[in-house]
Amino acid sequence: MRILKGLFVCRKRGGFALATVIMILLLLLVIVPVMVIWVRNDTKISMKNQRGTTAFNLAEAAVDRGYWKIKGSTTTWNQALSGQPLAGYEFDATYTDVSGGSYRVHVSSSGANEVTILGEGRDNSTSEVRAIKAVFANQTVYSPLISNGNLTSSKVLCAFWGPIMAQGDFSMTDDVAAKRYFPRKFAKGVVTGHGSDLRDVNGLNPPNTDNVEWWSDYKYVPELPVLDFNALRSSAAATGTLNRYNKTTDYSGSPCKTNTIVIGTTTYSICKAFPAQPSDDSGPSPVWYWDGDLTIKGDDGGGSCGDPGANYGFKGTLIVRGNLTIRDAGCYKFSNPVPAQAYLDHYKLLKNTYDTATPGQYPADTGYQVNKTTFNFGTESFQPYPGAGGGWVNTVGERGFTYVGKALNVIGPAGYMDFTGAVWVVGNVTGSGGSANAFCGVFFDDRLSLPTLNVVLVRRSWQETSPSPAAWP
Repeated sequence: MRILKGLFVCRKRGGFALATVIMILLLLLVIVPVMVIWVRNDTKISMKNQRGTTAFNLAEAAVDRGYWKIKGSTTTWNQALSGQPLAGYEFDATYTDVSGGSYRVHVSSSGANEVTILGEGRDNSTSEVRAIKAVFANQTVYSPLISNGNLTSSKVLCAFWGPIMAQGDFSMTDDVAAKRYFPRKFAKGVVTGHGSDLRDVNGLNPPNTDNVEWWSDYKYVPELPVLDFNALRSSAAATGTLNRYNKTTDYSGSPCKTNTIVIGTTTYSICKAFPAQPSDDSGPSPVWYWDGDLTIKGDDGGGSCGDPGANYGFKGTLIVRGNLTIRDAGCYKFSNPVPAQAYLDHYKLLKNTYDTATPGQYPADTGYQVNKTTFNFGTESFQPYPGAGGGWVNTVGERGFTYVGKALNVIGPAGYMDFTGAVWVVGNVTGSGGSANAFCGVFFDDRLSLPTLNVVLVRRSWQETSPSPAAWP
């Protein structure tokens, strides 16, 4: 009986195992074909994505080729801007220097000092075509603060209305500067903050941006303009504004009341300031040029607008090949256009504060992502950023472009003169007496233009678009 019982158990177990094997085989018969189909489809999708990526990369290469073509010389840029055809850049040639396929380029004028580049890439295996359209402008002055290499921002300078674009790293050196989350900051190197207000903590490793305020490793930072100093100096010599000193090495006194220049047959005041500033802001915008150092201060080294030693301001291009020291506040009053897209650089204002529908959160703010078209400098009150309080009136001392070949020294508390235009400092920027409530404001003017020896391209827009129906050559 025991033997029979054991045999019965073995037979029972063997039947169960056989049934299990059969079920597994049936399941595999169902699953395996499905898996084969899934693998085939996945392979097809992967190949399609790969080919689509190849075509897209080729389209990017096409835009890059067009970019380098139009920036090659001022002659080529002017030709493209005027609408004259560029051989090889009219969809009349196919380029195969990038593996995986071919591409073509079309360059056309967009008007208003802008050129459109349309790049198309075609994958070799499937002939899939993708296209990218990019618009570039030749803009000599593209940022309120410009530097040859690394750019440091301290509490001394505060920029408004335009993006900061650094050729190297961009660093905020104190807590006051770091707490300002405006304007946008682009760097070929790394954007770093200070204290509790950090930015890029990964260096050049991704992620390289917060997609709101800062961008590290940004390849579209324009190159520096190559200023034509000979032309600028000759212009200053012709208007009597070359190396113009009241004393040995500084420009002091009350030039707005006591100095004039003659252009043609007309005599002008060198600059206009409180209290005699006319409402029409008449007068020239000459080139002011100094081969050496320059100190700007009143007779007494201080004073408020209206005091004998404080009435001055510069209108035009200011070139100082040496050091520039500012020891007083300017008193220039005028109305000036505000960049149409100034609001883009004030989307984020403080660490946890953004632009809202409430007006007056920054200079010229009229609501959410909108700003005034003009601003009255010297008379219109404003708030530089939330929490700073209203009632600020900037005391502009320089209206135009300022170039400093060595160091910029700002000595307070009377020296916090504002700039309207842009400031390019080759050396260091230092200051004394600055705080969150005492700084040199730099209000960007995107209309500035200077004589240069190169083409400086700024990308206005970039987007994927539909390919052209034109046949490939």
